[in-house]
Amino acid sequence: ITTSTVAGDTTIAGVRAWRIDRTSTVAFTGAGSMNGQQVRLVGGSNADGLIIVSRAGRYLASEQRDSVTTNFTIPATGAQVGMTQSQITTVSLIR
Repeated sequence: ITTSTVAGDTTIAGVRAWRIDRTSTVAFTGAGSMNGQQVRLVGGSNADGLIIVSRAGRYLASEQRDSVTTNFTIPATGAQVGMTQSQITTVSLIR
């Protein structure tokens, strides 16, 4: 689920623009096999960031921070492994 909100006016390189704040939440589950063993996974992702768009509709910049957590379980042995990955993506206008 992603929610976008126009947060207000800003100016980038002399261009009047809107700042759009975004948040996103994702949940996932799955099952399969690896090396003959059943494997289950459960996880989720949270992201937040912003997009800058000129009043004429031109994309000017964005930044997003993501964090994904995944937990793997092997039911036959009860073994569990968890991991978290984080990422920051920045896009800027090149003139």
